[in-house]
This record gives sequence, structure tokens and C-alpha cells, in this order.
Amino acid sequence: MGFLISSREGRLCIDGKRINQPSVLISNTPNFNDGDLSIPATRENLLSCSQVLLNEFIIPKGKLLDKGELEGTRNLDIVDKYDLPFESESLMMKPFRGFFRSDRNLTRGWCYYVAATLHRFFYKEFDLWKVRCPYVEEGKKDYHWWLQNKNGDVIDLAEEQYRIHKIYEPRENGKKSSPMGWSYSVKTRNIAIKVAESISGNAIDQTVVKTRNYKKVKGS
Repeated sequence: MGFLISSREGRLCIDGKRINQPSVLISNTPNFNDGDLSIPATRENLLSCSQVLLNEFIIPKGKLLDKGELEGTRNLDIVDKYDLPFESESLMMKPFRGFFRSDRNLTRGWCYYVAATLHRFFYKEFDLWKVRCPYVEEGKKDYHWWLQNKNGDVIDLAEEQYRIHKIYEPRENGKKSSPMGWSYSVKTRNIAIKVAESISGNAIDQTVVKTRNYKKVKGS
């Protein structure tokens, strides 16, 4: 049976148990200079990248880049439909907490951005998976996304939004998938660049990081 890396209220978990915050620095990343963000899928590396995503994007509820910092979208955040319709989480909203992002449900709406960003680092060993979102009616195109390898190891930082509604296996009947289209790829590319800079401690040349087809690295 494989392991599960997830999160609870901004804290990383392994197999449902919260862990201490891991180091976010990875010492050996020479291929970043050529635009190849792939790194070995060791547990330490998986946790480091996941922690950076929590620290820099999920807990602060997105990141707004400076003007001209990276090409493409500046607002590295979820779309508005996942945010609470009111400024604060009232008692009336508690039964619906799983449907909206809040301090108690930080990963709502993040599943694709998290999974697709991490896939850029770990695609050699992990695949993107998706299943129809448990919240939507049959036929509607809204999905839950995560990473999974051949051993059954899973990285699903956004499963908490389902556990709130006592859906403990949101990945049931999931299938392998490919990354989504251009606008999503631009955003995950920019998120990945910021994650790469944090884990390596170095600036990344954005011009060498592909928006799509990132599996086809230089010289391949």
C-alpha cells in the first residue's frame, strides 16, 4: 500500500497524520538552468515542494506577482467562484464550508494547480490523475486532480475540501490524464518557477521553462 501526502488547515500530512514542517531547500538542481524542473521523487523532495506550495500560495490565499515579474498571469490564485461569498465565515455558512475557500478550508479550488505544478517536478515517476468532482452533477465538467505513481503513492494536498463533507475517498474511479490547456499551463508554469526558486535558492530564467510539453527537455 502506498503513502498519501495531503494537508489539513495548511499543515502537511502523511497518511492522515500531521508532520513537522520539512526543509524547503533542495541542494542539487543543476538542470533548472536548462529549464528542466524535474527532480527525483524522493519523499524529502515531495514534501519540500508541497511545503513551498502551502507556504507561498495556499496559506496566504494566492500570490500576486509584481508587474513584469513573469510573463503571463500575475494573479497566481484560484478563480473567484471558490471563495466565500462574504468577507467572514458566518455560522450560516458552516454547512457549506466544503464548497468555498476559507481559513478552515484553504485548499478549496487548488487541486489542479497544485497537482499540475508538482507534475512538472515529478512527471518521471508520477502521473496526473483526475475524477469527476463529487460535488457536481453527472455530466458537468468539473474534476478533482492529484498525482499518483505505479506504487499507489498519492500526493493530494487538496483532499481536505471533501473530508469536510465526510467524503474520505474522493479519488475513487480516477483515471490518468494529461495537463489542461494553455491558460492553465501559463499559471502552473509561473507557480512552478516560483517554487523552483524557493527550493533551489536561486533565480530561474523564465525564458527556458516551457509553458507546455515540458517533458521534452533540451537535447531530447
